[in-house]
Amino acid sequence: MKMNDYFNAYTNYFWQWEDNAEVIAIPDHSTIAYRAFIKEVLAILSDQGLPPFGALLAAILATNAQGNVALDVLQQKFADEINKEGNAYLVEAFVFLKLLSEMPEEYKKGNKRVLLLQVIFENCHNIFSVKNSREIIRWYDVNKENTALFAEKKELNHTIYSRDFRTISLLGSRFKSVDAIIDKIASIPEVTEVIIPKEETRKGNNKQTFIDELIADNRTFQLGIFAERILSGLNVPFHRSLADQQPLGGISDVTNKGSFDKLLLSEFANEDILFLSRLANNEALYIEREIPPSNNKLKRVFLIDVSLRNWGTPKLIAFATMLAIAKAPKTATIECSAFSVGRSFKPIVLDNIHALIEGMQILEGSADASSGLSLYFKENPPDKDTELFLLTESSAAKQTAMYNSLGTYGPFINYYIHTDFDGNIDVFKKQQKSQKHIQHIKLPLEELLKKKPATAKLNLRNESVLNYPLLVRNATHVKQQLLAPNGELYQITGEKALVKKYDRFAKHNEKGWVIVHENIPFADGICEIVELNNGEHMLFMFHVQKKIIVLLNIATGDKKTVTFNEFGMNHVYKNFIYIDQSFYHKNNHIWRIGIDGTVELDSYIQEKDLFTIKKPLALVPDKSYTQGIFKNINDVFINENNNLVFNIHELHLKSNSYFKLEKTTHISSTNRSTKTKPNEFVFDDGSCIEVNRSGVLILKSSDENIPLIYIPSIIESALGLAAGNDFSGYEYYYKSPLVELILKKTGQNVLPQIQALHEQTDIPRHECGEIMHSRSLPRTIIQYVSMGKAETIRRMLEIHGSTIEIKEMPAKEQKLTIIPPSLFYDKYIQAFVKNIQSYGTKN
Repeated sequence: MKMNDYFNAYTNYFWQWEDNAEVIAIPDHSTIAYRAFIKEVLAILSDQGLPPFGALLAAILATNAQGNVALDVLQQKFADEINKEGNAYLVEAFVFLKLLSEMPEEYKKGNKRVLLLQVIFENCHNIFSVKNSREIIRWYDVNKENTALFAEKKELNHTIYSRDFRTISLLGSRFKSVDAIIDKIASIPEVTEVIIPKEETRKGNNKQTFIDELIADNRTFQLGIFAERILSGLNVPFHRSLADQQPLGGISDVTNKGSFDKLLLSEFANEDILFLSRLANNEALYIEREIPPSNNKLKRVFLIDVSLRNWGTPKLIAFATMLAIAKAPKTATIECSAFSVGRSFKPIVLDNIHALIEGMQILEGSADASSGLSLYFKENPPDKDTELFLLTESSAAKQTAMYNSLGTYGPFINYYIHTDFDGNIDVFKKQQKSQKHIQHIKLPLEELLKKKPATAKLNLRNESVLNYPLLVRNATHVKQQLLAPNGELYQITGEKALVKKYDRFAKHNEKGWVIVHENIPFADGICEIVELNNGEHMLFMFHVQKKIIVLLNIATGDKKTVTFNEFGMNHVYKNFIYIDQSFYHKNNHIWRIGIDGTVELDSYIQEKDLFTIKKPLALVPDKSYTQGIFKNINDVFINENNNLVFNIHELHLKSNSYFKLEKTTHISSTNRSTKTKPNEFVFDDGSCIEVNRSGVLILKSSDENIPLIYIPSIIESALGLAAGNDFSGYEYYYKSPLVELILKKTGQNVLPQIQALHEQTDIPRHECGEIMHSRSLPRTIIQYVSMGKAETIRRMLEIHGSTIEIKEMPAKEQKLTIIPPSLFYDKYIQAFVKNIQSYGTKN
C-alpha cells in the first residue's frame, strides 16, 4: 500500500477534505474534525497500530458534540447499502457508533477522548502494523502542505466501506455497553468471580499497607497488582544515609553479630567443638556490620511523564513502579513526593486512593514533557538532599525537545526509569556524566491482567487509638510539637504518627503518650491543632512544596485532602489563621479554607481582623527518655527458657514483680518465627507478632481464647503490658482514668485561689481570674487531668473556701484492671508461648 492511500477521499463517501485540507467534513453537512486534532490522534495511535482511516473518522464523528445527529445523517447516506443482503455488519457498526455517542461528556472531549479512541482501536480488525503506521505518519508530516495530494478523490467501491465499517462492527462484539468501555479505559477487568486471598482467612493478619488498599479497591486493583509484582522484583536503590546497607569492606565490616550466611569462611576452619563454642559465646566473626540506620534527611521526588507517548500502559506501569519504590519497606521513613510533568507540572498525592486516582487521570496533549520538566526545576531548584526519579516511556526521552531538556537538567536526575507497552521496565542510575543500566524487569502483563479483584475486603486491625490499650514512650525523633487550644500537647514523630501526652500535667517520667493516628501524609510543613465548635480537635497540615492541605479530625479520623496553589511566602502572613471553623491565608487576596475542604476567595473578613488573632504560646520541648524504641527487629523466637526473644533481647518477668526486655545469652531456639512482612513474624501455628514502629509489640495468638497482647518495645527498662481487660507492670504505660474539676462555689478570698490555680496548671493568670470571678456556676475549671493532680488542686482551693467537685471523664475505651505481674505473665504471655509449643503435638 502506498502511504498516501491511507488518506484518500472517495466520491459519494461520508467524508471529504475541505478548506485546503485543514478540515474533514461530511459533504454538505457538519465538520468531523480539524487536521490538528487528526494529527494528534494519529501520533498516539501509531505506537499501537493505526485503524482504517474511515473507521477512525466514524468514531470521531460519533464522539462529537452533536454526534447522534450526524450519525442519523450518515445512516441515511448508507440506507441503500444497509438494506442489501450480506451487509448486516453495517447495522452492527451503527449500533456501536450510537453507543459511542452515548458516552459521558467527559469522555468526549480533551485528553479522555483521545484515550477513548486509543482503547477501542487497540488490536482492532484491519489494523496496520506499527512499522507501517509510523511510515504513514512520516509521509503525512512531509506532505502536509501539499494540499493537492488530499484534494483528489477516488472512486468508492464496496471494499472501502466494508474495510471501514466491518472494523467498527467488530468493536461492538468487544464492547457491549458504555460501562464496558469505561472499565477498559480505567484498566479494570470485569469481575466474574470472587477470589479471596488466603491471607484473609488467617487469624491476626498484619495491618493493611497502602498497596493492599489499592488491591482491595476495584478502581485501583490493577495498579496495586502491578505495584505488588514490581515490588517483589525491583531492587530498590538504597538511600544514601542508610549506613548499614552500604558496607565499606575491610575490618570495619567484621562483627560478632549476624546471620549464619554471613559467617567468615575462616570460622569453618576451626574444629567442631571450637567452632560451636565460638558460636555459643558470640565469638564467631561475621561480615557486614549491623548498626541502626541513621535518620533519613534525604527526600525522594518522582517525576512522571504524562505526555502523549506515556499514555495508557506505560503510564500505569510508571505509577506502579513509583508506588513500589515509595511504599517499599526500605523507604518507610523516607519522605516521598510525586509530580506529573507534561506542558506543566502538578503534584500527585500518594497516601490517598481518591487523590491518587485523580493524579492518574492527569493527561497532557503535548508531544513531550520538556516544558513541564523546565517549569519544575525553575520552581524547585536542585537540592543535594533530594533524589530525583524520572519515569517515562522508553522512546519519549529520544525526542528532540526532551533530549535537549535532559541535557540541561539531566545532571540533577539521579534515576531514570523507562517503561513501555510490553511491560518492560528499565532502571538507569546517573553515573558521572552518563547513565548506567542497573536492572531490567519484564512484567507478565497477560498473567496480571487475568487476575480478578476480590469483592471482600481484608478484615484488618483498625488503626484507631482505641486498639492500643496502653501508652508509649515519647518519640526520640520528633518532627513537630503542637499545642491545642485547651493546652493538650501533641507531637508529630519521624514515623509519621500523631501522639498526644496522656496527662499534660504529669512530669516526663510519670506518664506516657497515646498514639492518636498513624500514617499521616507527611511530617514536615505548616501544622496546627485547632478546636472545632463541637469541641473536637482538628489537625491542619500544609505541605509547602506539594501545595497540599490535609484536614484531619482527630476524634473521628475523617481526613480531607485539598490542593491549595495560592500559598505565598512573600507576605507578612506565612501561614494560616483559624477563625470560627475556617482557615484564612493572605496572599494577594484573602483565601478561606473551610473545615469541609472548600477553598474560595473571601470578601467578608477584613485584614485587620487577621492581625487581632493571638498567637499560640511558645512550647518548651518535652524531654525524651534515653531508651529508644526497639524497631529494627529481624528475628523472633522462643528460647530454651520458654521465653520470647526479640533479636537477642528476652522478655523476662523479673523477680515476679516487673517485666523487662533484656539482653540475653539464651539464644537457642525451640520455636522460630518466619518474617513474612517487614514488621510481622509468624509461627508455625499461625500466631504472629506485629512490630509497630511507634513503640508497641502486638502478640496475636492462633488460639481465639487468648486476646491480643500489647508490649511496649523498649529495651532495658521496666514495662507495662496490657491484654484483654487487664493491665500489669509499670504504670507509666497505664491509661489511668482522667477527671475534670468543677467549681461549684467560690471562696471569699479570691486572689490566693487565682494564684494557686495558676501555679498548679498552665492556665494563664487572667483566665484563672475569669474562672474564680465567674457568676455562672457550676463551671468547669479543667478537664482530662489525673486523679492525683485533681486532688492537689482541690485541696489548695478548698483551703480558701471554694467547693470543688471531681468528676471522672467519660472513657473512650474500657477501663483496664491492674493485676499482679506474675498472674498476667501466666495468664497471657505463657499461654501465648505454650499454644505455639503445643502446635506440633496437636497434629
